[in-house]
Amino acid sequence: MGTRLPNGKTDTENAFEMVAVEKHSCIMWHDYRSWEYPALTCYLDDLSKKQEIFHIEDTKLCVWFNDPSGSIISRLID
Repeated sequence: MGTRLPNGKTDTENAFEMVAVEKHSCIMWHDYRSWEYPALTCYLDDLSKKQEIFHIEDTKLCVWFNDPSGSIISRLID
């Protein structure tokens, strides 16, 4: 996924449009909290108010899960 806005925003919007609502899937982003791309971090922080986005600790990765059955997210959160 592109790490500069508007590329990151456009890529994110396209990825969400491609998600099949009834199937398990995920979207991942890199360069989250990167000093080189602060606009991407702000965008993902804002998006996380609407979508449940997880930051993978000690990385620059974030992930969103389409979890229609609730089986993925329940295993991630204790």
